[in-house]
Amino acid sequence: MNQHLYIARGEGRQFTFRSDTITIQASGADTVDGRSFMHWITGVDGLAPNHVHDRYEETFHVIDGELEFTLGDESIVVRSGDFIRVPPGTRHGFRNKSGRPVPMIVTLSPGGYEEFFYAYRSEAGGKTLDGAIEEARTKYGTVYEVPTRS
Repeated sequence: MNQHLYIARGEGRQFTFRSDTITIQASGADTVDGRSFMHWITGVDGLAPNHVHDRYEETFHVIDGELEFTLGDESIVVRSGDFIRVPPGTRHGFRNKSGRPVPMIVTLSPGGYEEFFYAYRSEAGGKTLDGAIEEARTKYGTVYEVPTRS
């Protein structure tokens, strides 16, 4: 890979996923080390249910605002400027209870899982979230905690 890559503000593959706005600025195929980069704006009341990736390292850099974040068995509040590195096999998730959108930079290494969010984007026209949890597990090695009804 010998080409440079420049993505200007507002460019990239932008879409909505649930209440979030995601822009894939570089997919795994665009970088030498296979890492993907996303500008992710978590909507009001947005969340990523607790989950574990068996092969992806994920990082989060909060640009503005705050999120309640699960990291392992710990619950922490992350704020503007905070950075989190989640190695493979670590339980994590987040919830936005701040009352306003929270922008962050999210990376995945290796890249690839960003395509899951793109496939289930709101604009996909027919691909609903019904099979998403099973596809995340079988195709991407990501297991989500599904709340049980009592």
